[in-house]
Amino acid sequence: MNRRKKSLITLCGVFLSFLLVAGEGLAQEKALELSANECIERALTENLSLKSSRMGIRLNELTVIQEKSSFDPSLSLNVSRGQSESPNYTSYIPVNSINEKSTKLNFTVGQNIATGAQWGVGFYNTLSESNVELEKNFSSYLGMNINQPLLKGFGKKINYSGI
Repeated sequence: MNRRKKSLITLCGVFLSFLLVAGEGLAQEKALELSANECIERALTENLSLKSSRMGIRLNELTVIQEKSSFDPSLSLNVSRGQSESPNYTSYIPVNSINEKSTKLNFTVGQNIATGAQWGVGFYNTLSESNVELEKNFSSYLGMNINQPLLKGFGKKINYSGI
């Protein structure tokens, strides 16, 4: 053999013996004595696949809760105030412009039903006044509605599909 091959073989031998000695030292350092329960606990807390699976399960639970919330009742309170002014083009009303003010207060309760229907009950109030009328007008009524789709969104299967 020539000198180059001998030195290359010697160098490889030294490198391999270094790896074996270092590997034994690493193996001795990393050896832990754990009970079966400690092994299981450590595997469950440090395994990324299990963590990912747990987060996926939690995400699915939250998605189901979100889908079920579409059937929760809803309350609504709406207050609005409006004012308008328009010129007077008639001669029988002795003002230059007609000023109107209105205030609305509406309260509604509603809910989606599993069949796709929606129901609602509302209490609607309006107070209006004008510089032309002598007294204020107040109107109030109670309304109820039920909307049931006949084609799109009809049926329990389609409305529970997200759950």
